[in-house]
Amino acid sequence: MERMGNKHEIPILTLKGEFYMIIPLREGYSKDRSLVGGKARNLSKLMEAGIKVPNGFIISSKSFWEFIEINNLANQINHYLKTMENPSHSIKELFHVNKIPSDLEMQVKNAYDNLLSSTEVAKVSVRSSAAAEDLHDSSFAGQYETFLNVGSFEGLVKSIKECWASVWSNQALQYLHNVNIDIKQVKIGVLVQSMVQADTSGVVFSVNPVTSLYDEIIINASYGLGEAIVSGLITPDMFIVSKQDNTILYKELGLKEFKVVGTVDGTKEIPTTEQEKALFSLHDNQVEQITEVTKKIENYYQYPVDVEFAINENEMYVLQVRPITTVKERVNFEK
Repeated sequence: MERMGNKHEIPILTLKGEFYMIIPLREGYSKDRSLVGGKARNLSKLMEAGIKVPNGFIISSKSFWEFIEINNLANQINHYLKTMENPSHSIKELFHVNKIPSDLEMQVKNAYDNLLSSTEVAKVSVRSSAAAEDLHDSSFAGQYETFLNVGSFEGLVKSIKECWASVWSNQALQYLHNVNIDIKQVKIGVLVQSMVQADTSGVVFSVNPVTSLYDEIIINASYGLGEAIVSGLITPDMFIVSKQDNTILYKELGLKEFKVVGTVDGTKEIPTTEQEKALFSLHDNQVEQITEVTKKIENYYQYPVDVEFAINENEMYVLQVRPITTVKERVNFEK
């Protein structure tokens, strides 16, 4: 990868005045996108609209810049960007060895403790939420880190720093270079949510992405956590559903080669049983529930969407929503 040069220099900032460090997810919809990031703001909007989303909190993008300022990292990062062909490892190491500011760490600890006590869930997911993420011009989906089933405060702090450091991954830097975006435009928040220990999970498209038929909903689903489906590592079950009356028009059994499940502090892959492979991962009533929620989300945005979901004890939770980028018109998620 070629040197980034001046274009991707980061500013040496002096943060003045009060700003939000921690924002409850339920309040994220009312904050500026640059503060909370696209992923968190979209989910907060859905919570406000009555969609079931795992509860959580947002570590603001300004906390990211405070970490850089307090630890005097700007000059070092800029030096690596200018002088190294592959600066990613060196920059990420700066995030690993430096500490989160004590005031921020205290606020994260309070928010984390409150989340655990209010939900009675012992694990959390930690996801990056970039302000430039999921925009129709420059989709950053998949460029930054996600950590699942984090089971301790120490693990949470490590995951937060990993999310921040992923701004300078080789993949993310190359993507910014390819789409001609200055790294100073990327504002990265971190979204911490109660972990859904999914029995089944998947991705649903509110229009058929292959045929572009607007009256068909496509559901891909399998057992366990959804990372195997999102990453394209398994062949999921597929359902084609009529948007008009929720009738299942067609369904196809996937191989469902393995499933991702939670461990003490992370995840692992385990083989699916022969019985699991032989059965559909969703019952018909669950297909109808997913279809109804997807139609509600599409109606809210007035645009086709793809939705990541998880089902635990027959309850559906929305984990992420994005515009379907293959359609001709473009979405405005900033309404």
